[in-house]
Amino acid sequence: MSENILYYQISSIPIFIILVIATVSKKMTKGRSNKLLLIIICTAFTASVSDLLGNLVATSFPLTEMQVKLIAIINYIYFPARSGLNVVYTFYLFSVTRTWYLIKSFWAKLLILLPYLGTLAMLIFNERTGAVFTVNSAVGYERGPYILVVYGLASFYMVFGMIYLFMRRKLLYLSETLSIASMYVLNIVGVIIQYFDSRYLVECFFTSMTLLFVVLFVQKPERQMDMNTKLPGYFAFREEMGKIQITGQQVQVIIAHINNAADLLRYIGENTFFEYIHSMERAIAAYAKSEKLYYDLYFRTPGFFYLILEDIDYNPVQAINSIREMVRKKSGNISATGVRVDLKVISIKFPEDIDNTEELFRFCHTFIRYDNEKIYYHAPQIIGLREYQIETRLEEILNRAIDAQKLEVSYRPVWSVT
Repeated sequence: MSENILYYQISSIPIFIILVIATVSKKMTKGRSNKLLLIIICTAFTASVSDLLGNLVATSFPLTEMQVKLIAIINYIYFPARSGLNVVYTFYLFSVTRTWYLIKSFWAKLLILLPYLGTLAMLIFNERTGAVFTVNSAVGYERGPYILVVYGLASFYMVFGMIYLFMRRKLLYLSETLSIASMYVLNIVGVIIQYFDSRYLVECFFTSMTLLFVVLFVQKPERQMDMNTKLPGYFAFREEMGKIQITGQQVQVIIAHINNAADLLRYIGENTFFEYIHSMERAIAAYAKSEKLYYDLYFRTPGFFYLILEDIDYNPVQAINSIREMVRKKSGNISATGVRVDLKVISIKFPEDIDNTEELFRFCHTFIRYDNEKIYYHAPQIIGLREYQIETRLEEILNRAIDAQKLEVSYRPVWSVT
């Protein structure tokens, strides 16, 4: 063990630290995918640190009794963390492809966990059986007779992940697909290298590099976030809705628009205004937690909130008064100014009310022009208006008139050079 080459393993540690700092500092902690990625980075970091410590403890032989116990404890941390990384990465795969609804049930999640639970069971009885590993004073750490079973259980996640990634490749850009796949490919290479020559501890280094690719090319913080508020942004909302359309999932989209957001921003200043936006986000989060609602929230400056609800039967009207009261309590600065916030909320069942994303995106920004007397609307109330139907079908109406040679243009100059 003292001959192990630790350069690769040591170099993985600062990469993990940078990834954690970058993830937290850039506020990449909102939403299921971001949370899962942070767990993945922390789990991989734990596995890397424990593996490195295990090798550093065994610096001279024979080992003392304390060293033997310490190496054993470190390996009981390493194996659950390393195997757990594969499980969380599988959940991340479902999240980033927007197919979480396929594993929404408890039994589906349990099925995914079974190989990992098998690994944990082997570790629980390892002290008595030595099936996974043993540690003794003469040679230190030694692989057990059933170590290949642990590798086999881990390979289940890799094989499943590669197949599922190939099946869902249309939901991701090529750079995203390759970045996610690199985790599986490079880890297989790392395991093979370490199994046949245990001196080269490259597995953790490969993991750190693939997670760096995922952060840069999949999460893409500079494109996924609204840079003023650090909340998930409009681009991320468009991408998620595109995936939802491809998968055929039914969701409810809620748009909350502050009609006078631009005026408020100029009047009360950026700091107070964006603090008010964050108070709205916190109020929505608190209400959703109390109602046990899962949602994805996105924001576009100056005043658009977009929420994707998986519960298509939930009626948002009951939440408006509660959330507004929470916001009033949480945003003392803006309340003290006495300004009036002109809020309009509309809910859309997708694809029941609107069946394609391009029409949805257009509707998200035009609904505020119609019938603005109430606070809350359901999409059909706007879609059913004659003036809305004329506007959305204007190009079709003009083309029909041109084809039928019935297009008439009234020209009335209001000013003339002569």
